[in-house]
Amino acid sequence: MGCAHGAAPAASTGQTEAAAESEAERRAAETRIEAMMAPRKLEDPAAAPAAAQPPAAATPTPAQEVVVVGKAQNAASGAVVAVDDGRVLYVGGLDAWPDALLGARVEVRGRLVRRKLAPDPTPGPGGEQRHGMVGESDVLDAARWRRL
Repeated sequence: MGCAHGAAPAASTGQTEAAAESEAERRAAETRIEAMMAPRKLEDPAAAPAAAQPPAAATPTPAQEVVVVGKAQNAASGAVVAVDDGRVLYVGGLDAWPDALLGARVEVRGRLVRRKLAPDPTPGPGGEQRHGMVGESDVLDAARWRRL
């Protein structure tokens, strides 16, 4: 005999609960995917948890004279030093390392500053991604270096 007033049979209730759970799981998965795909603002290293930051000696205050050791490399926006602690610092005013220093271990002294090196990437007229750099970069100004 059927149920009065359109009530769902008991077996149907279990199916409805399973469908609701499945729908909730689908929505949660979509939310996680959207969060992963969303553009992200670069975080300020100073705002990172202490465990994720390099030792205090490796994180000088901006515009402070620093000495770093690493590998001389070239990047699209200029010469960089890939520092032993994992940071990549641009060498202000140097478009590329001289051939004799490229790939060598170097010591670089300079004033550490943060500044915008290139415009933010924007979509082109056809939706294609254009070149650019999001945010500011760490730069060693008034830099002096020597091969190690």
